[in-house]
Amino acid sequence: MIPGPPVKSHSGPDILPVTELVSFLAHSGKSGLLWVTSLGETFALEFARGNLVHATTNNPPEPFRLGSILVREGLLTPSELEEAVTHARAADDLLDSFLARSGKLTHATLQRMLTIQVQEMFHRLMDADTAVFRFQDGAQMLRSQGLEVNITSLLLESARKKDEARLAEQKQADALALLSTPEEVAPEAPLPRAEGVPSEAEKPASTTT
Repeated sequence: MIPGPPVKSHSGPDILPVTELVSFLAHSGKSGLLWVTSLGETFALEFARGNLVHATTNNPPEPFRLGSILVREGLLTPSELEEAVTHARAADDLLDSFLARSGKLTHATLQRMLTIQVQEMFHRLMDADTAVFRFQDGAQMLRSQGLEVNITSLLLESARKKDEARLAEQKQADALALLSTPEEVAPEAPLPRAEGVPSEAEKPASTTT
C-alpha cells in the first residue's frame, strides 16, 4: 500500500518534467519520499542520499507485478506463486518478505527481481506526459526489502528503451508508407516485328502523283 502524501508538500505539474525532477533529487543527494501521480497510477519513490532505495505503485500492470516477474524469470511456477501469496496473506506479510524469510529466494535473487520491477516502473513513470508530484524531505516508507539503485542508470536505461520503441515505430510507419505507395508501371516494350517488314522509320516517304 502506498502511504498518502503529506498535506504540506511541494507540487508542480508545470514546473519540472519528471525526468529532470528525479535527476535533480539524485544529484542533490536528497533523502525523502517522492509521490508522482499520473493518469491511472500513483508512484511512490523513496530516496536515501540520492539513491533510490524503494519504489512502489498503487496500480501496476499485471505483467510487471513481482509475482509475474518471478514466474516469467523461471524462479517460481504459477502454483508455487499462488501458494506463496496465500501464505504471505495469512501471515499478514508482503510477498517479497515472505519469500526471503521462508528461504524460497535468496536475498541477492530477490534484489535482482525487485530491480527489474523498479526498472519497468521507471519506464512507465518516464512515459507520463501529465503528472503531479509531491516531495517530503526526510520521510521514509515501511518496507520489508531495501534497494540501492543508481538513478542515473535507471534514467539511461529508460531513455534507451524509449529510443528503441521510437525507432521501431518509425520503421513500422516507413514500412506501411512503402506498402501504400502505388508501384510505377514500366512502359510497355514495343512488339517485335516480323522479319523483312520495315519499321515505320524505314518505310519510304509517300509521293503524290
